[in-house]
Amino acid sequence: MASTTIRISQKARDEARELARATGKPISQAVEAAIRAEHRRLFWASFRQAAAIVSKNPVAATGEATDRELFEGTLADGLDAEPIPD
Repeated sequence: MASTTIRISQKARDEARELARATGKPISQAVEAAIRAEHRRLFWASFRQAAAIVSKNPVAATGEATDRELFEGTLADGLDAEPIPD
């Protein structure tokens, strides 16, 4: 895997070291996992915000419910459901 160097503050470096120690992973893996977690957090925050907007609009909420009903059969795809994080 290719790698690169980035500049971060000493405080961020120290926090990355603490995270690595706490997880038992190398710093690079701990930082990569933290970046993925932040991407997931931002995705779900955006999803919740969009869902709140849709739920406040009766026309959009009806359309969303219709779409959900249409695609209900795809839930039997045999894949495990991924929990939606808080």
